[in-house]
Amino acid sequence: MMVAYWYGIKPGGVPALKITKADLTADQIIALPTTSYEAFLFDSEQAKLGYVYDIVQKTFGQFTWTPVKSSNPEYQFQALATEWVQARLAKGGNFGNNIQETHWVNIAAAFPQLPFTPIVEVRQQAFGARLKGPWSTYISLGSGGAGSLAEIGEIRGNVGFDGGTTGSFNYIGNDGFGYIQQAETYTFGLGDNSTSNFPQRCIISAWELPGKNQPLPSYAAAPVAGHLALRLSPTMVRLAYSGHQVTESVPHIFSEARIPAKVLAAGEVTIAAGSSATVSTRLPTTPATYVDYHARKSTEAMFHPPLLPGSARSDSIDIQFEILSAGVTIYNLSTYTMVVRYLVLADDDSAQSSGGSLWQRRANDGVSDYWQLKVPGSSDAAPKLNDIIVDTRLAYLPLVADGYLSAATDFVQADYQWLGEAMRTINFVNNGFRPFVKYATVFSDHYAIPRNRLFKEYFTSTSWGNRCAGDSVNCIVGDTSLTFYMATGNPTDMRLNSSGLTVTHGQKPIGIRWYLFAIPTSL
Repeated sequence: MMVAYWYGIKPGGVPALKITKADLTADQIIALPTTSYEAFLFDSEQAKLGYVYDIVQKTFGQFTWTPVKSSNPEYQFQALATEWVQARLAKGGNFGNNIQETHWVNIAAAFPQLPFTPIVEVRQQAFGARLKGPWSTYISLGSGGAGSLAEIGEIRGNVGFDGGTTGSFNYIGNDGFGYIQQAETYTFGLGDNSTSNFPQRCIISAWELPGKNQPLPSYAAAPVAGHLALRLSPTMVRLAYSGHQVTESVPHIFSEARIPAKVLAAGEVTIAAGSSATVSTRLPTTPATYVDYHARKSTEAMFHPPLLPGSARSDSIDIQFEILSAGVTIYNLSTYTMVVRYLVLADDDSAQSSGGSLWQRRANDGVSDYWQLKVPGSSDAAPKLNDIIVDTRLAYLPLVADGYLSAATDFVQADYQWLGEAMRTINFVNNGFRPFVKYATVFSDHYAIPRNRLFKEYFTSTSWGNRCAGDSVNCIVGDTSLTFYMATGNPTDMRLNSSGLTVTHGQKPIGIRWYLFAIPTSL
């Protein structure tokens, strides 16, 4: 693929970096509208270099517990300035192979550079070499009392979380340990009880997107004559936003001091039931690599979270993935042919390389020529992923639109009870891209990762069968629209046992914070 790039100051004083998929002249590149998503590999006037702020991995036993042995079956300690760990002795087990480990990380303390609470997600490695992402499955809720029957279960569709992981919420830790204060945290569980139910590793990603009703920061201002907006030198590689200079401390369009996580690949693939597909990446993966995706049955619309297609346990939608040295394998464990729209995201927390003198490179990797901006002083022969600032082999995702929807004022009545009982459609113009949505469920005091919970009736008949719980949210991702669903008028939980039906109205969301990205169809 022939590409062209241009960087500099546009007529009118606006600094920009633009990379096109066609070999265009500078004048042709500058003349392209910013909404020409299919023409650009990257356009700094429309998108950031990356929207994933950081990707880290946590492994079981990463921290040393003190004391090593204790008669207390549960204890906590502060592992890092921003993180707490709890070890719990599983009932009936022994301390050597039945410890469950849970982590709490204070979001504000962990990401002090961000002026908002970011969207944080977790993927768990619970199946050997495979990681588990969004899932949708049937869960039976037992009531446990003698002679009782749990006659109403639920169906869940979670994004990025498996059992033992709860997402972002306000939590007060065990007072007996005194470490965790009231704070917005994300929580994930790691365990070692010799079963596949507990993961040994988690991949945690923080998106540079507000998870609450907060605006995205805007740094661009009116151009100022004489400003030093672009500097490419052996000591600095920076492009400032309009109205700013490279010497300022505000964020830049790109900078050698701020290397975002990368999108190694993006696209769409159809995978038969019980089969897999391998997606190659032109840059090598790292331990902090994962797949974000939407999945749908090949005969239906794209749902997010993934829609449960039936009421039996075998009717789950289950997509897993395995990281290879130069790609990923995506597995479809569902009983249906699935279309998977994916992003392969990667970060590198290792030390940057050294010994080079170039700040830009032109080379050929055996597939095609490419152009690269890199950290000054990093290796010229083999720069690492965290040395690379811009590379024409990478995918860059334009942010097409974003917004906030209030549950009280922005939704109208809907009759799709299995999706929600109130809906709102957002229309957009699509000139050649696959829509990819990220969103968070906003509560009065926290946000959470989207999920759908359906009440399932069996043994008895009620009016609540296959209707959403009150904390459910859904989105149908169309080619030119996003349709969001909520059900805040419904109960959050129901149990039926020998004592009768118990209905609970727990905390319910007040809105949805959403973002629409574009995956160009030619990537």
